[in-house]
Amino acid sequence: MSARADLLPGVLSGIRVIDMAQGRAGALCAQLLAEAGAEVVRVEPAAGDPTRGTVAFASWNRSKAAAAIDWRGEGRPALAALLAGADVLIHDLPPADALRHGLNAAALAVTAPALSLCTIGSYPEGHADEAMPHDDFLVLASAGILDEQQPARRDGPVYLAFPLASCGATWLATIGIAARLYAMGGGGHPGPVATSLLQGGLAQVMTHWRLAETPSPSLAAGWPKTFRNSVFECADGV
Repeated sequence: MSARADLLPGVLSGIRVIDMAQGRAGALCAQLLAEAGAEVVRVEPAAGDPTRGTVAFASWNRSKAAAAIDWRGEGRPALAALLAGADVLIHDLPPADALRHGLNAAALAVTAPALSLCTIGSYPEGHADEAMPHDDFLVLASAGILDEQQPARRDGPVYLAFPLASCGATWLATIGIAARLYAMGGGGHPGPVATSLLQGGLAQVMTHWRLAETPSPSLAAGWPKTFRNSVFECADGV
């Protein structure tokens, strides 16, 4: 089906984004930018993305083009050429890995000065746990967020019904990129945008972890830890 001629171009029309993220938050952030009109190119391994063909891949990566590049090896010049013509790069590499491959903010400011870098870590760069695997439940558990409800059916943490950390980080990254692009449109310079799964989770639980000088009765009561979680065991035991 051809596009309707009467549709206005997206608000990010003319913006080029390179998506190198492996996790959910980066992929969804890039998807939101794509569907706001940006041209998004997803960089996949030279052999192809192993998740291609899954429902998640189809959902997270719609509205994007793809480029298979061995950017850790012989494909480095091809990646450099992509970055030189882009406005935004999104990745979720650990800081040490980004530094090793010249994909940290300081290196890109020299090799691709017109590029704004958005990083989505597990923990913020500089934190003792910055190299923690990029996994929602590891981050939520380490931050104590999985203790927000009392176990009802077994010992141990109560897993959430949705990836709270990645969902929050998706929006923080998207808002940060939009703010950077807006500032550049007014004469500002490219620069880094950084967030993490930890910050994505904390942004949403601050309604529970809060103090107020004059709280209302409902705010003072908060969300009780005895509230029954909406994750239920099915007949197959899952």
